[in-house]
Amino acid sequence: MIATLLTIVEREGLDAINMRRIARELDVSPRLIYHHVRDKETMLVILFDEILSRHMPELGGLGWEATLREVADTAATAYRRYPGVAAIMLARSARAYALPHAAIVRDAVLKALAEAGLNPDRVEAAYLQFSVLVLGSIVLAENLTDTGKALAVTRSRIEQSLELGLDLLLSGIRRLASESAG
Repeated sequence: MIATLLTIVEREGLDAINMRRIARELDVSPRLIYHHVRDKETMLVILFDEILSRHMPELGGLGWEATLREVADTAATAYRRYPGVAAIMLARSARAYALPHAAIVRDAVLKALAEAGLNPDRVEAAYLQFSVLVLGSIVLAENLTDTGKALAVTRSRIEQSLELGLDLLLSGIRRLASESAG
């Protein structure tokens, strides 16, 4: 079932996922699918965790800045393959904590932010901003349309803005950490 979910999402996007479609692709009764997963939400949770498990960032032995950059780069690469997933992850980020692989990544990001010298309240705020920056950039890139306006936003421009946004966020983290230390 997981391979089928990944294939459909990669080919057609998250909107193509539903219980009947998965059953049809697997040539089984929808009841059999419901026997394994309670509902579409449960199926999405399984899908999200599988995507993370296949695209885990390198988390060991890096400094705090390198860890954040690695997570951002890995997420941007992984979620680009699966249209719609970044938007749902961003919208449901509070519930994503229960996913085993999401918890590993979240804990690594929180640890990196603490290692940067932020106090606990700022660690949480920085984590939220980091998530919005990374996942939001992916969502923007997925939803590009030709508006016909002179200031056209391109995928490469969004990727550049993610890099700039990450640079700005890291700079702000360093400043806040130095204020806390001083």
